[in-house]
Amino acid sequence: MTLTIHFISVKPTILVGGFWVASAPRHYLGDIPVKDLITSEKIRTRPIGFGPFKVKTIVPGEAVEFERFDDYWRGRPLLDGVSLKVINPDMVPQAMASGELDVCDFNAQVYPDYLNPVNYQYIGQLATAYSYTGFDLGDYDKEKKTNVADPNKKMANRSLRQAIGYAVNNAAIGEDLYNGLRVLATTIITPRHAGYQNRDIKGYYYDPEKAKQLLDAAGYIDIDGDGYREDPDGKRFTIYWAMMDGPGAETIAQFKIQNWKDVGLRVQLFNGRLLEMNVFYNYVQHDEPGIDIFDGAWQTGFDPDPFGLWGDHDWNFPHATTTELMAAMTDCSSEQAWDDEFRTNAYRKWQELFFEEAMAIPTLWRTEIVAVNNRVKNFDMASSDIEMKLHLIGLTAAAPYKK
Repeated sequence: MTLTIHFISVKPTILVGGFWVASAPRHYLGDIPVKDLITSEKIRTRPIGFGPFKVKTIVPGEAVEFERFDDYWRGRPLLDGVSLKVINPDMVPQAMASGELDVCDFNAQVYPDYLNPVNYQYIGQLATAYSYTGFDLGDYDKEKKTNVADPNKKMANRSLRQAIGYAVNNAAIGEDLYNGLRVLATTIITPRHAGYQNRDIKGYYYDPEKAKQLLDAAGYIDIDGDGYREDPDGKRFTIYWAMMDGPGAETIAQFKIQNWKDVGLRVQLFNGRLLEMNVFYNYVQHDEPGIDIFDGAWQTGFDPDPFGLWGDHDWNFPHATTTELMAAMTDCSSEQAWDDEFRTNAYRKWQELFFEEAMAIPTLWRTEIVAVNNRVKNFDMASSDIEMKLHLIGLTAAAPYKK
């Protein structure tokens, strides 16, 4: 059979990211207003799709039970079903060793302690994701649906933002705390999109002397000799930083605070503590008063188009942009960008402008690791957006192997 798709409009980024594969069943969801989809029981507890397994039961926030869909279009799946559950990351090594789990994401911070597993093995890949330090630079106008930069914001000085980037030894965080499975990110474009990377950009590498010079030139000077710089008006200067809680987060937070202290910047955690993920993103998206900088992460997916996070909308958490950045971003998906050379150069120009403006500091790229029990066959990390072969996953034994 042939499916013909008519576009109202189409961007050249489809050449990079491909076609969206998560089709929605019109007969099932068509009568639900888009604004109500996220809370609909048809989405939250009774979803349907067209994959090799169908949802049997959902315990929100805890587990999902799937059962085989015999009429799957690529053939009857090998597994009877799949049990998906949430587990504390600290419990993963023991759960894998005891055979409680067949497949699970593995924490890069503890990976070296379990280098030679007996009953499971590791697979990994570069992630289409990056971590970054962002800045509060403006506000989102809900009526006009646009970001409005505020030159009076504490982090409005570009040299200050650049200094914050050069002050932190992110390469050491990647090597020592993530055991080399995360590396210094030089740009917002990840290594999975290497053809679009501007490799001339060296990134905000660790250079505390350069950070000090930038701060000196911008007028941030330690006037009273207490080791911390005052602002250009001579007033006490404190930066309040929002960071998510998670494995190793406290260690990373204290390390970065010390790095910033080494160049004379007083940085404190917002409300004096790390934040739960959902609270964190609610705060930074909706301009929680008192947050000056924040550490976030972004999963780009297969399309590197930067508009998803850095365009003129409320998901642009700094809530600011520039005419030059918007023009360069528009070029990435313009009609001219159907030409490969033009599109590649447009991405590289945008990265250069983004680096210079320092609206955010890319910090780390990452490698994802998954532990897989020895009884599992035909499992890999290729996204089903690229290769639809989940129906081929099988088992060679009745129960998971134990250590």
